[in-house]
Amino acid sequence: MSELRNYYLPKDFIETAEGLCFAVVQQGAERCDGRDKVLCFLRYIKLDDENNGQWHKVATEPANEYLRKNFPKYLHHSALLDADMHAVDVGDIVQHHSPRLRLQQILFRQQRDKVEQDLYELCFLFQQRGLDLTQTGVTGSILIGVQQQSSDIDLVFYNRKLFHQARAITSALIDQSQLNALSDQDWEASYARRSCALT
Repeated sequence: MSELRNYYLPKDFIETAEGLCFAVVQQGAERCDGRDKVLCFLRYIKLDDENNGQWHKVATEPANEYLRKNFPKYLHHSALLDADMHAVDVGDIVQHHSPRLRLQQILFRQQRDKVEQDLYELCFLFQQRGLDLTQTGVTGSILIGVQQQSSDIDLVFYNRKLFHQARAITSALIDQSQLNALSDQDWEASYARRSCALT
């Protein structure tokens, strides 16, 4: 566990050979039956070759059902968290997606799609105001390169001070009309994408 503690971080994504992509929910790995398991939750399934191997996002209940039917080995009760979730043996991970590394790749790349360009410009505004981008990452669909024009930009800040600094900068940028605040419709659309209730 000690050597894995800082390797797998919440908001990282991990991929398996079966074409499953999980979002890491707990730092490090949990030791279970003599094996290290990364605690996570299934977020994307790679569709078959007829669909050009595209990733398909899955919500919570469909993810649980898919694993029950097809890959029950990834269903797990965490003794550490006393919760039912998903877990992947470290040896079953074929690719580890790091939000920090992905953000740096996008920032230093010449060609960007519209969402990546918006991310680049947002990060430029943050950096101008002193935010440390080396301690920042991007997760969600952008992390695995499946973003669409309507995709959110999901940033990760690797310490609480940086998170609060980013919130303050964002608020100032909205006040200065350099960023737009989310409308009620934006919030509703965001909740709908996440299958949440607005109550």
